[in-house]
Amino acid sequence: MRIFKPKYRDRATGKLREAQKFYIDFTDHLQVRHRIPAPKARTKAQAEAFGRKVEDLTINCHHGEKPDAATDTWLRGLPKSALNKLADIGLIDCRYVTATTPLSAHVKDFETWLRTTVSPRYGRKRSPRYCNLLMQQLRAMLRDCGFRTWADIDKSRVEMYLGGLRDKVGQRTYNAYVTAIKTFASWMVNEANRAAASPVEKLKIVKVRDTKQRRALDADELCTLIEATVRGPARYGTTGLDRAVAYLLAVELGFRVRELRSLRIRDFDFAENRPDAFRTPAVRLAAEFCKNREPAEQALRRTRAEQLRRHFADKDPGDKALNVPPSNRTADMFRADLRHAGIEIEDAAGRTAVFHSLRHTLATALDRSGVSLKTAMSVMRHSTRGNLTLGVYTDEVTLLEKREAVEKLPDYPWPGQTQQKDGEMVA
Repeated sequence: MRIFKPKYRDRATGKLREAQKFYIDFTDHLQVRHRIPAPKARTKAQAEAFGRKVEDLTINCHHGEKPDAATDTWLRGLPKSALNKLADIGLIDCRYVTATTPLSAHVKDFETWLRTTVSPRYGRKRSPRYCNLLMQQLRAMLRDCGFRTWADIDKSRVEMYLGGLRDKVGQRTYNAYVTAIKTFASWMVNEANRAAASPVEKLKIVKVRDTKQRRALDADELCTLIEATVRGPARYGTTGLDRAVAYLLAVELGFRVRELRSLRIRDFDFAENRPDAFRTPAVRLAAEFCKNREPAEQALRRTRAEQLRRHFADKDPGDKALNVPPSNRTADMFRADLRHAGIEIEDAAGRTAVFHSLRHTLATALDRSGVSLKTAMSVMRHSTRGNLTLGVYTDEVTLLEKREAVEKLPDYPWPGQTQQKDGEMVA
């Protein structure tokens, strides 16, 4: 090891001058030569003391040993620039650099990773909506817990924070907060290699118990709802016709609120006369809008396809197909339409009717029409991977088979086409 002050030529005078900083020249455990500045060294003795510590680290690395307690304390007192250099050389663990870096810097890098990489679960990039919510929950937790560096993160303080949430949020939201901080900690350890272990690895999510049972609407109730809605007033900036068409598509295609809101005119394929004999009128959903992050294609009934074609005739391909409000408004909108139609929101068994009940209605109608379980699951877009027989030993359901299934659904009327005749509802 050599201690020295490098010399440089002054551009103004042309004379050689000596730098103020001391540098050490040494060979590391891999026999690679390095030259680094001695931080905070005002005298040669202080620079030599720093050099001896670096030599001790080199010996430890050569024998695969960790720094002793005295060296560990010394390292934690070094400036970040020195720790970065020692970490780049490989003499110290990344934990020492992490401990001195503000947590906000790690969170910013984590957000970039979250938005740009592919989810290992779905094999696709995460949706902006998911990323925004996760980052919002993570930042709120770190801020309210007072964590400023990685070393501050403490499992017990996180548990106390989460305990305060239990009375304010639902079980699913609680689990989302747990997932947010565990995902961040896992990234620090496994992806960014900035920490040796996760302090929140043993945090547990709670088992979600759905105490609110949803009920399906029968065919008469759905017909009544559609007709009352199309004649009803505008709600949340949505006309009665738009709402009625949305309910009709939800109950025949099983689309959720966000999926309905994403639909454009170009997503509807009304043509049957194609070279491919297996084509049929259908609606396509992009993977980014689907809950399972997989693209979906749902078949349309022949009569419904023609009705939709006429309904969308004055719109451009890039226009929104339906004017559906956000999820937090859709629930109130649906309840208001149920009341306007005179339909009970809660039945005698305590089951409630919500917008998601339209998916329940579809599943119930498919089951009662005699459709096979595999076909019903395909229409509902439920995975069969966990079932060996359905997932492996049966063929995939084709679009034509889906169309045959939806053709067996009750003949729900197009909004405005139902008439009262002899006290019965007919289309």
